[in-house]
Amino acid sequence: MKIDNRLGEELGLVGHFEKVPAYQIINDTYAKLNGLNARLTDFRHNMPALAQSDMYADINKRAINVSQTFFAGVDAVHAAEIFDEIEAILGEINKLDGRS
Repeated sequence: MKIDNRLGEELGLVGHFEKVPAYQIINDTYAKLNGLNARLTDFRHNMPALAQSDMYADINKRAINVSQTFFAGVDAVHAAEIFDEIEAILGEINKLDGRS
């Protein structure tokens, strides 16, 4: 297997991942996904009442979908899209628990 070291800009990405190698985009998304899973676990255990809400159920469903998509195998462009979706989900979790 060859490691893809093309920069994000070579793949048509702009912004955060523009100067990041493709393999690092995938690694960063994996780390962000692990952070999301940890946040959901923490939320579920420390705020059980909120974890029963419809909004949490929707957030959890979206988190499962991005996890499944990522682990099914993605390239750097799709990993960048997943990274952005994870950021959006984390923002919604923060709203739910009053952090933003």
